[in-house]
Amino acid sequence: AEGGNHYLPALRQTPEQFEPNSRERLLAGAMMPGAWYVQAQRFRRHFQQQVLPLFDRFDVLIAPATPCSAITIGQQTLSIQGESLPAKASMGMLTQPISFLGLPVCTVPLATRSGLPIGLQLIARPF
Repeated sequence: AEGGNHYLPALRQTPEQFEPNSRERLLAGAMMPGAWYVQAQRFRRHFQQQVLPLFDRFDVLIAPATPCSAITIGQQTLSIQGESLPAKASMGMLTQPISFLGLPVCTVPLATRSGLPIGLQLIARPF
C-alpha cells in the first residue's frame, strides 16, 4: 500500500516505465482499502512484539528467502513438497513476512549443487 501510494502519480502518468510485475503489485497496493491498511498496521505491531525478542539473543537472523532454488526464465509454476504452485505468487512467501515487519534485510544467493541458487535472508534488528 505504501509503495503503491508513493508511486501512484507516476503509475498514472507513465505506467510503461514500470516493469509489468512491479506495476501490478504497486497498483494492487494503491487500491487497498484504508480499513485493511489500518488493520494490517495493528497486526504488524503485534507480530513485531513477537519477533523482536529474538534480537536479544542474536545479532542477525539467517533464513531462506526462497522456497526452492531459482526458477528458469519464463517458468510459470514451481513444486513445493509435491504441490504445483504459481511461481510469481510463491517465490516471495518467505520474504513477505520479514518485509511486513519492517526489519532491515539483505537477500543473497547461496549456491546449490543444481547450479541454480537459493535465496538467503540476513535479517537485522530495526534501527
